[in-house]
Amino acid sequence: FDEVNDEGFVRSWSNFLQAIEKVVDPVLYSILTQSSCKNFDTEKKVVQIITLKKFAIFQDVFLEQKKQYQPFLDRFFGQGAVLFVAFEQTDAGHIKQRKKEASVVENIVSKQSQSLQVVSHIDISDVEKWKLTHTLLKHFGGTVREVIKDTHESDA
Repeated sequence: FDEVNDEGFVRSWSNFLQAIEKVVDPVLYSILTQSSCKNFDTEKKVVQIITLKKFAIFQDVFLEQKKQYQPFLDRFFGQGAVLFVAFEQTDAGHIKQRKKEASVVENIVSKQSQSLQVVSHIDISDVEKWKLTHTLLKHFGGTVREVIKDTHESDA
């Protein structure tokens, strides 16, 4: 993989993630947000990302959720775009790549002078009360978000 240095690709990836947030399974969304953008082959329309090795157990989620995310992949990367996910990144490489991406995203945001939305945070400091949450964070890392159930959905 070649390292991504194209702001357009990073912007498209960021827009793609924003668009699928409420459409795909939260596990898949979490994996994608923790993945590193690597390359976009404009001729073959292949979006290449790298994610942590430990997420390989969720490979089937990518296939199961393809119908949900494919229209957005087509929208941001062209009709027939393919998502190629490599489960090979170690935590050290992941942190280094995420810092690079954060720098590119910061540049994009500052150029566009966008206003940021304030996100309320959940206090999960009580380990006993949030035992499962702390166990999941220990094994998978990531960010904890509150998911508010739509009142028009039935309990499944």
